Amino acid sequence: GAAPVDEPMPPFQVEDADAVLMSPARNRATIQPSSILEGLPVFTVPGAELAYRIADVNYLDRVAFSPDGSRLAVIYKPNQGSGNRELRVSDALTGTPIAQTPLGSTNAVFGLLYDAHRPLIYIASGEEATGRVTLEIRHAATLEVAGRLEAPEGLPRCTYGNCYSAALATSTEPAVYFAFNGSSDAGSQLTVGRALDIFESQ
Repeated sequence: GAAPVDEPMPPFQVEDADAVLMSPARNRATIQPSSILEGLPVFTVPGAELAYRIADVNYLDRVAFSPDGSRLAVIYKPNQGSGNRELRVSDALTGTPIAQTPLGSTNAVFGLLYDAHRPLIYIASGEEATGRVTLEIRHAATLEVAGRLEAPEGLPRCTYGNCYSAALATSTEPAVYFAFNGSSDAGSQLTVGRALDIFESQ
């Protein structure tokens, strides 16, 4: 319903920008590239002007807005894209950092989601050596680990060579759903999982 933009933004040099993310508050938007020079841009809505950049976030895995649109979470690779990943949460309106934590040995991150019904964040990743899928649950306020689920043996593998992203979804029931297109000895397979009994301490 917004008026057309008269002057488009100057182009950004990005790699693998596979999504545009709109804040649920409808006042900010950003993109999800694997790398971008000069930092991740966040735009105003509906004006499409550059609101700010997260200057040191150049090599990304996933980006997600919180359900109320007040927070913007990114999983990125500091140190010029090498080494372990970090999770950072910023004020979505201004870009001011709020919290940050290293993710240790977590690698090959394919999914990032805020729970719309509980104060939790989900991180889906694949182990680099084996491709075994893991779902990590963190408290949205403190970013501390609340739980960790590993996919059963025999599920398709999920590595950068064969699995780029995972779809995550939650509901009012104590469950989180995830789907990814991994590979097994039988070839490429779409896998849908339902994780239960992870909210006992909530």
